[in-house]
Amino acid sequence: MRSGIAGNLWAGFRDLAGGATATLDAALNEHRIRLAITGLSRSGKTAFITSLLQNLIALGAGRDTLPRLSRRLEQSGGTRLRGVTLLPTGAETIPYFDFQEKLARLAAAQPDWPAPTADLSQISVSLVVEHQNALRHWLGHKRVRLDILDYPGGWLLGLPLLSQDFQR
Repeated sequence: MRSGIAGNLWAGFRDLAGGATATLDAALNEHRIRLAITGLSRSGKTAFITSLLQNLIALGAGRDTLPRLSRRLEQSGGTRLRGVTLLPTGAETIPYFDFQEKLARLAAAQPDWPAPTADLSQISVSLVVEHQNALRHWLGHKRVRLDILDYPGGWLLGLPLLSQDFQR
């Protein structure tokens, strides 16, 4: 009977320690950046986002597609970038930015400019980066979640109207 109680206590302690470790790891290594792309209608926001994502994925595969970012991530002759992954949509309330469809249309034999953005959409990408500081290497890799929001162009023109009332 004692081994059962001791075993349960040990399992509880192990779960508590594991939860504390995961919480500490998340606090030190997980970062989230929300980037909203706005501009006038037909200014190339969707094409820019598609290009940015394609270049980040290529950079994660070892191709030097974004030279300034590559230089920033260099350390001892190599890159600190360990991986770039598109994240699944999950249960987001914002519609998904269909990167693959937009890339296929831009890269087709007869390229087609993306249709105007009719509603807000979002895509998320995960970047795994080694810490720059040698003392933080023992903490594991830094994980950056980059949420990119594509705003319709017409919304930008309507922003000044938000402060207006309808009284004469």
